[in-house]
Amino acid sequence: MTGQLVILCGLAFEHADTHVLGNALLLAKDLGARLRGIHAMDLGARPDAEALAQSEAARSMVQKMDERIAQAKAELDGIQTRYATFGVPMELGIVEGRPYEALAATSKAMTSAGEAVVLVVGSGRMQGTLLERILGSTTDQLLRQTDCPVLVVPHAAHDASHAGGVTKSLREGTWLVAIDGSDPSARALALAASWAEPMQARLAAVHASSDVKAPQAMREFLVAQPSPLVRALADAVHVVEDVPDAAISNEATATNAALVVLGSHGRTGIARAFLGSVAADVIRKATVPVLCVR
Repeated sequence: MTGQLVILCGLAFEHADTHVLGNALLLAKDLGARLRGIHAMDLGARPDAEALAQSEAARSMVQKMDERIAQAKAELDGIQTRYATFGVPMELGIVEGRPYEALAATSKAMTSAGEAVVLVVGSGRMQGTLLERILGSTTDQLLRQTDCPVLVVPHAAHDASHAGGVTKSLREGTWLVAIDGSDPSARALALAASWAEPMQARLAAVHASSDVKAPQAMREFLVAQPSPLVRALADAVHVVEDVPDAAISNEATATNAALVVLGSHGRTGIARAFLGSVAADVIRKATVPVLCVR
């Protein structure tokens, strides 16, 4: 990643998502980045002047829109005040549109302006029905539509309503990087290594395969990476005979990982629904943040 690092956080104003902002702020502080928080509002088209002049319903609609915007601005002002002493430069604002579209468009514009963007969002309600696997949640859509890294902060795993979560620094923890020898996997390793050193984190690697040649292939893959921190994993990579999402989740538990890092291949539509997405499956099960790198 090049350019000034910016943590872009989606703000939902729900109690269950307050820890998402907390994790975003901690990450920004640990990496010396600034934070930009946006609240997406899908208000629909605003009636034109002629409609306003002729229709009481149109005037009522505009009034309700303005009330919602004013309420959102008040919420953002409250957040700005509460975290003013945290020591992270913070810019908050409102963007019109559906959440994943607003976040994707904002991240793209920031990247085009030369900024290095990391998106931070909550895991939301990523369920397993066929329709949801094709259409996806806000998080799912972002994994497909953005090229920047996405850090997904889980809600409390024991709470079926997804109400609650943990705010915790990733500093000095163990970060589990799932590898498969692909280019996204190499990029995930590179990003994890670039963050791990200043945050004094330890890296571990896991690969899911039943191929007897897999251990040697993964060692060669790691040795070929430019980072000394990554090359040092070559003799410690854990190759597990299991499906990838189960292998990653079990290894995260075994290593007491504070973060899971993996490359996302960004499958879409029917192909994604039937072939699956390891990233999405890992996120559904995760009890710690998951960093997805395209």
